[in-house]
Amino acid sequence: MYQTILFDFDGTLCSSIATIVIALQKTFEHFGRPVPSQAAIAKMASSGPDLIGSFYQLDPELGPLDDATLDTWSTYYRETYKASDVAHSDLYPGIVDLLEALSDQGIEMVIVSNKSIESIQRSLDAFHIRSFFTEIYGDSLQHPSKPDPGVFVNHILPTRPDHALSDFLMVGDTQTDYQFAQACGIDMGWVEYGYGQLDSDALLNLKFRFESPHAILKELSTSKSDE
Repeated sequence: MYQTILFDFDGTLCSSIATIVIALQKTFEHFGRPVPSQAAIAKMASSGPDLIGSFYQLDPELGPLDDATLDTWSTYYRETYKASDVAHSDLYPGIVDLLEALSDQGIEMVIVSNKSIESIQRSLDAFHIRSFFTEIYGDSLQHPSKPDPGVFVNHILPTRPDHALSDFLMVGDTQTDYQFAQACGIDMGWVEYGYGQLDSDALLNLKFRFESPHAILKELSTSKSDE
């Protein structure tokens, strides 16, 4: 049985693609760049890049931009996202039940996302689920973004000396989440209901495939009963 589950946020716990589309389109428009289509943004989101990576992926002719310009873009995006966030985002059906059940079973839950920590915290508070998570890791200068395993190797694992790698499970929807789990040496559960896609090699090497939040609970409860 897993002791700690690492959850991605967007596309795993929360459906926020509408907010992402609004914020990115307004950002590109504001800075005079071609506005990406909703389809292009959805395709970009399926790979799970960090914010800077999303700018370049949506506009290959954009860069490279200097740090000050990237900071200006990032600030504008985050302020625009903040203005639309909760109104256009929602938890996937069954997420609250899942979190309550896992908490009742004594399973620790941690968020590991490439989304800004402030946005994650704001959403968790709005949906009244912040108390379920012991730690929140998001886009930060303090550690590299997924798929780099730095946040796991340098922060999560060292503070849990009683844990083996087999005690952790990563749950996410993108190739980035899978690559992160592989780099950390931990099991991966892919949520099919998110907006991410995995390549053929990843699909062959998953520990779990979850069609819904309820399926996560069912599978993990089955795993516990088999011990």
